[in-house]
Amino acid sequence: MESSELRQKLIAACSSPEFVLPPGEVVIQEPYIPHLPKVWKNGTLVLAESQNLGVGNEDYVQELRAMTPVQRFLRLQDAHRVRVQPWDDGTLKLAVAAVWGSPEVDRVAVSNAVPWSQRGPDGSLKSPSWRLQEKARGFWRGLLDILRPARIVTTGAISYGVMSGFNEFDVLRWPSASSRALAPLAGAYDEGKLLSRFPEVAEAIGRHPEWVSKSRKHKVLFCSLAMTQVGRSLDVHRT
Repeated sequence: MESSELRQKLIAACSSPEFVLPPGEVVIQEPYIPHLPKVWKNGTLVLAESQNLGVGNEDYVQELRAMTPVQRFLRLQDAHRVRVQPWDDGTLKLAVAAVWGSPEVDRVAVSNAVPWSQRGPDGSLKSPSWRLQEKARGFWRGLLDILRPARIVTTGAISYGVMSGFNEFDVLRWPSASSRALAPLAGAYDEGKLLSRFPEVAEAIGRHPEWVSKSRKHKVLFCSLAMTQVGRSLDVHRT
């Protein structure tokens, strides 16, 4: 994170009673600050949908509950494991590398559009309710005034829905990075032909094969769809 002054402004935004929600409504009451690189020169903010705090991640939930509120606000700041699943598993990293070049992976901010999580009756992750999505819009209105990103990349319908009203910012729409969402199409394409059409994706895989060691078909498809939607229309310099 670039400065202590910026950190304090973001912590103050997270501390607002309006955004510390009732414990019966969400798994963890507090929202959180995006993961920010030490120097955030490109101004790109990449957003998934919400943290998976379902029963399958109960150990992490207990870690969070043992933290102080400020520690929970800052819980995405570990560069080695941000705790945004499609970022940590390489899906979003690969897409950023394909669109803007590998060096930009370490220069983007990362978070979720909805900074709270809900569980269904069986304890699994539940899609954020409409009320939670509305709360998220209010939360981001304050954060965006502080961060002033040059570009917001949304992934999935919920992420785009939360951010699409901020017309003063350049909001880009990528598909959902969820394996469940990608599964119907993942087995129906020829990888060689797709990579031939999108050599930027092939180049990113060549530089970072570890990012596709699992769920390769899903990740190649996601990155190719991202390139189809926005990659070739962006006036950016790849490095």
